[in-house]
Amino acid sequence: MNRYVLILCKKLVLAAWLCAASVMPVAAQTYETLWKDVQAAQQKDLPKTVLTAVRHIYDKAQAEGNRVEQMKAMLVLVQQGWTLSPDTARVFIKEFEAMSDAPDSVADGALRHALLGSAYMWISAGRSDTAAVSAARRHVRQALQPMETLSRASAKDYLPLFAEGKDSRLFGDDVLSVVLRSVCAANLLPREECAAAYGQAIAGYVADGNRAAVLLLRLDSLDAVSADNYNNIEVLRRMVEEYADLPQAVYASIALCRAYQAADIPQADSLANAAARAALARYGKTDGAAWLRNFLKSQEQPKAEIVDLPTLCLPGRAYTVDLKARNLKKAGLRFLPLGLTAYDYETGEWTIDKLQKIAGKAVATVTKTLRAVPPYAEQTDSMTFCLNAPGLYLCELLADGRCLSREVVRVSGVRALRLAVSSKETRVVLVDGATGKPLKGGAVKAYCTNTRRAQAAYQCDSTGQVLLPRGNYSLRYFASQGKDAFAPAFSVPSGFFYDGNADDRLRQSWQIFTDRSIYRPGQAVRFGGICFTRQGDAFQTIPNCQLTVRLYDTNHRQLAETQLLTDAFGTVSGSFDLPSVVLPGLFSIEAKATEGSGSAYCSIRVEEYKRPAFTVTIDQSAAAYAPGDTLCITGTARTYTGLPVSDAEVAWRLSARTYWRASNADGALRHRLGRSFFCKSRCAVVVKQEGDAIQYIYI
Repeated sequence: MNRYVLILCKKLVLAAWLCAASVMPVAAQTYETLWKDVQAAQQKDLPKTVLTAVRHIYDKAQAEGNRVEQMKAMLVLVQQGWTLSPDTARVFIKEFEAMSDAPDSVADGALRHALLGSAYMWISAGRSDTAAVSAARRHVRQALQPMETLSRASAKDYLPLFAEGKDSRLFGDDVLSVVLRSVCAANLLPREECAAAYGQAIAGYVADGNRAAVLLLRLDSLDAVSADNYNNIEVLRRMVEEYADLPQAVYASIALCRAYQAADIPQADSLANAAARAALARYGKTDGAAWLRNFLKSQEQPKAEIVDLPTLCLPGRAYTVDLKARNLKKAGLRFLPLGLTAYDYETGEWTIDKLQKIAGKAVATVTKTLRAVPPYAEQTDSMTFCLNAPGLYLCELLADGRCLSREVVRVSGVRALRLAVSSKETRVVLVDGATGKPLKGGAVKAYCTNTRRAQAAYQCDSTGQVLLPRGNYSLRYFASQGKDAFAPAFSVPSGFFYDGNADDRLRQSWQIFTDRSIYRPGQAVRFGGICFTRQGDAFQTIPNCQLTVRLYDTNHRQLAETQLLTDAFGTVSGSFDLPSVVLPGLFSIEAKATEGSGSAYCSIRVEEYKRPAFTVTIDQSAAAYAPGDTLCITGTARTYTGLPVSDAEVAWRLSARTYWRASNADGALRHRLGRSFFCKSRCAVVVKQEGDAIQYIYI
């Protein structure tokens, strides 16, 4: 149901739209007693008894000509039938549709169609039953047709169907507002139809001089028709000013605050805060004032949040984290030692409350004094912390001296690298997380998560290596070195293992390459290739092997073909002349053996490109870099005539690749797969003149 219907207006609302099983009291004592019997049967979960009791009410109302009780009973029959089966509900709906409208009451028929629209929505199974949805739309359209008559009908005559609100008087207790808002809130009709219906109703209230009703319906229409928060803001601003003399304008201010929150505009929090305070000052004694007070309270609630707190840190390394704060003077981080190893922590049933009880005194505290900003404004800052000793710590986020949250942070320099060496074993190397160098004297302890018991312990050799069994997913391994026993546990899954020596089949292969990667139309493409066999790790070239080489254009249409024979070293060479008029793009060359198996492909680009006027050479770096270091790269740019290139802008791209690898027991790399990422930018260049060469140094 539309929020304004339920909360803001508190007017008469169709009971059918409010609660699927609620039953409203009626004026007549007899009906009141009968409905109490229905409620008792519903509480006892006696569906057949409920149907019998409601059917008795329906028959009684039909005999007495009580259309309101008759429609109410039929609606409850549909609801109760739906709890039994969809087919039962459909039977009652058909009976409801067969009811004839009262000849002297247009409002009676409109309400019946509105209730039928609601009933069809219940059986539409989340709108998946398109036939039910279409029927619901047909009925709600019929419910809105006699709009002028509905505006003159009194909703008090239909109280058994309604829940009465204390502000119903704002709409003159008419039936129109009840039906209109209930129908549009169901989102059955297109927005254009809802807008037209609201516009017609609003025009009627304007003619009657009912400004309060006009205001509330305009708010409802915005919610039901418009999804553009930015445009809604402008409309709501004007509405707040236009109806400022009405106490109901507090709901326009509430809608404005919500629109500010939903819209992506600068200073939205500031504008929402100002609107809420202005409305609270003017309408502090109205029903909507409570919402405004809660809104301001939530907007100014003190808050602190650490963005991406590292939970695994290296000893002695400084870490900078982002801080988001609101309505605070100071924020900070406090680190309390736990006195637990990684094995103790991960194999025990620890909660934050239990950890808090065993935590020691703080060994490090970082405090940040925040800028003075309005209490509703959220600010972003940063804090830097460094923990020197390995261990497990309870990190507390402090806000003006109060602890807002706690999280476990590990400090360890031990890292475990895993490499499959056979189908049954994985080599684990313990290395220093800062330098990557192997750690001597390391150990690995196994723990079974199924039995919750410690298993075997393994000692690393002088190179920090140890062989662990593969494939047991219930085993967790804890690595340690000396007093550092705080690295997180790791597992050794079965995974994929490729052994190149296990494949002893004789295979014939080709490789082909070109002298360049890009050509102009009409140029000659020179290529070369080699043919060889492989059996395990043994390779042998194939002399006197005949092959066919074909050239394909960007649409994979063959342009040329040639027959070649490998020489004594298994190599071939040749060339193709590109057409002078050809569609540019990615071309390909295919080499395939005339007899036997084996083929190779390579790609070239054919473009009307401009020949480069200079070359760039990057010097090979002799330095070893570790994480956190600054890369210093030098290079030289020269024209093809050998002259240095000066005053040039340098663009750079930094690429990194991560690999999953597998190897044989002898340690030779056999297979690797990887993914890469890169970043790129432009940078300032330091130009160093050395004789006739200009050296570019960029960072």
